Amino acid sequence: MNNDDKLHIYEAPDAFEITLKWYSPIAWFLLFFSAVWCGFLFVFYGMLASSGGTPLFAYLFPLLHVAAGIGISYYTACLFFNKTFVDVVDDHLMVHHDPIPWWKGNVSIPITLIDQLYVKESINRGKNGTSTTYSLRAKLKNGQDKDLLNVGTITSEQLQKIETRLEDFLGIQDTPVKGEYGVGSKWDSSRVNRKVRGKIPERRKQRRGFFDGSLETIYLSNSGDAINMNAESHQILSDTQYDWNDGNSDRLFQLLAKDRKEQLVFISQNRALLEAFKENQIPLSKVYSLGFKSTNPSSSLEFNGIQYTLEHHSKGMKFVSGLSEPIEVEQWKYVSSNGKQMLRIIGNQGSMTYYLGEVVDENNFEKGLDLNKGNRPIIENRSDSWEDGDFV
Repeated sequence: MNNDDKLHIYEAPDAFEITLKWYSPIAWFLLFFSAVWCGFLFVFYGMLASSGGTPLFAYLFPLLHVAAGIGISYYTACLFFNKTFVDVVDDHLMVHHDPIPWWKGNVSIPITLIDQLYVKESINRGKNGTSTTYSLRAKLKNGQDKDLLNVGTITSEQLQKIETRLEDFLGIQDTPVKGEYGVGSKWDSSRVNRKVRGKIPERRKQRRGFFDGSLETIYLSNSGDAINMNAESHQILSDTQYDWNDGNSDRLFQLLAKDRKEQLVFISQNRALLEAFKENQIPLSKVYSLGFKSTNPSSSLEFNGIQYTLEHHSKGMKFVSGLSEPIEVEQWKYVSSNGKQMLRIIGNQGSMTYYLGEVVDENNFEKGLDLNKGNRPIIENRSDSWEDGDFV
């Protein structure tokens, strides 16, 4: 039986199942070995029973060998009959073994809790030599590291195939994990490229003249630029761009006024439409009353007597000015009934940041001077062709 016969993957738009047979030719050797082992013990105990007057110690002494025989026989039966099933059901990743229960038991993890999947190599050195096993593990956003698949007959190639297909189905961006098998080695240069070189994305470029309204000028600004807000000049100390998987990109600006007061301005994109919010980060001491859970987010939240309804959940990458690499994040946007207030929650590896925002009229903004480069000319919308200068 080759690896393709042992591993079967069924994938549909709304369903995913992997079936992995445990069978290995070594099962026949173990069957013979366990038969001899257990047969010897059966004969030994038969002799003790027939001899009469045998002390209790003689029955207890071989119990370790009895336990070993039972364990080998149990594992041999699993090799012949067992299958492992990996399913994505009801927003959970589930792993179970049938028909014979396995000592590691079954696994069920909410998909929203999974940060990364990876294959780990374990090298065991003992008196009888060195053995190598491989397991599929899940790195969770709460910091835990969970074992998913750890069966001796599963090869590293099978586990890497399962990892890749699962990540593609779940929309998990494949990034290196410390201790991951294969990353940095020469075993598969294409996988190393996919893991290391091909997974450092750049900020999404935005086309000038694409957006409706006057918020485009501030939306396309960057650190060091100056803007006017409420007829007062502000310098952009830092800018953060959130590139979401749905194609939208939100921007967060940290502004500094002449009186040294700082202000956060968040601009949300919905295709060609932009909306601005003045934001404040909510202290952790005040967010516990929300009862928000990323694994099972509520459809509505109440804060300071205002009811907020979940409007959108996004996944993507966060680009912060001054940092060389992006950060994978999720965002939950809760909006008040009148649409004037927004509760925004950003999650990264189990860490949550909460922002409370209030809508700002776009007429309150006016582009100021770029303190370092001067004004950028706004290029008129052209439908025939686009050049690099039309993007920022």
